[in-house]
Amino acid sequence: MQTDAMVPAVYPMSRFRREEFEILKHGAFLNWASMSPAPFSAVSKFKEIADSAYEFTGGNVSRAWSERSSALRTEAAKLINADVGEIAIAGSSTTQGIQLAFESISPSAGENIVSLSSEFPSSGFETYKWKRKGVDIRTVDCPGGALSEDDLSGAVDAKTKAVLIGSVNWVSGFRADLRKVAKIVHGVGAYLVVDAVQQMGAMKLDVAEAGPDFVAAGGQKWMCSPFGCSLLYVRNAIHDELNVPFPSLNNTVEPEYGWPSYFADEDNDPFLERRLVDDARRFEYGGWMNHAGMIAMTESLKIINGIGTDAVSARIEKLESYARDSLHSLGLKILSPENRANRSSILTFATGNHWMKNLDIVNALHEKGFVASARGISGFGGIRLSIHCFNDEADIDLFAGALKGELAK
Repeated sequence: MQTDAMVPAVYPMSRFRREEFEILKHGAFLNWASMSPAPFSAVSKFKEIADSAYEFTGGNVSRAWSERSSALRTEAAKLINADVGEIAIAGSSTTQGIQLAFESISPSAGENIVSLSSEFPSSGFETYKWKRKGVDIRTVDCPGGALSEDDLSGAVDAKTKAVLIGSVNWVSGFRADLRKVAKIVHGVGAYLVVDAVQQMGAMKLDVAEAGPDFVAAGGQKWMCSPFGCSLLYVRNAIHDELNVPFPSLNNTVEPEYGWPSYFADEDNDPFLERRLVDDARRFEYGGWMNHAGMIAMTESLKIINGIGTDAVSARIEKLESYARDSLHSLGLKILSPENRANRSSILTFATGNHWMKNLDIVNALHEKGFVASARGISGFGGIRLSIHCFNDEADIDLFAGALKGELAK
């Protein structure tokens, strides 16, 4: 249990760059777990790339974009305390990162994959694919979205190839202890694949300390980059034991005399096997990269890294507690964990209404500029607030006042 002495220092609000987000000037936006607004800095870079695509001047435009977009891997590595060589760009979504991880692992018939009953549907979609190939799929029941390490231990065995979990549950906000989970998973010789889309950019994640094998996260939520770009961390120590799903021009070593000369060479052989790059880029999808999205996302991560992950997490913890008190004052039941170690940036509460009524309430609030979500899975759910460091107490006060009015109808 975290004591008051362990709570991180309080940082001045001026540090949190609230002015970057236009939507925060209007109403109360508490829906970062769904899709985030983009900061002004990122939008400016995105427009800059769009302009350069239109003007198409200045020499080799594609090489210039590629060189600029590579900075995303540096910012992503800084965000989660990884090596730059452990970061891959995984297409447009968390789902694609998970797909890349499992194609790299390639479970076989007779092996098993373990996941949780309360995962986001994309986890189910991925496991269905392997079930059709003869892989056994096991789900650990997680009442209220809370993971029991004992139940997970009971589900894995010597035939477990991989465990797939969300580090923060998308409905309840339960935050798993990845160190404990990784110890269980590695104890049976399996890989740990983490969906961290509800953690990266909000609650601190240190992969060197936690020990996952793969971490997938799209940028459109807490990393504030809705430009169709996602990240995949692949632990250095496992690179050489994995399959490479999609060999391509982008993840093989460039010829010594460069690709332009290679393309002009009449003797080049398209079927000649080429050497893979020696870092996580080997796991990326081939073909053209989303350079505009990568460059924009770099700016979003620069904001978060500039604030610092300790400060981001501390600010969110403070606001989550403030929102929790506000909801209690309205007589509402909190569904998210009470234990501080398992809390996150997601705070879900029950209204006592049917889920369709919750959806009606959320839609009515949205029309008035107060943005949250109705979310449910596996027999539990309610109205979900998702709070970022860019919010303030006034956002929560405004939302609570508007919610009180809707509940009284």
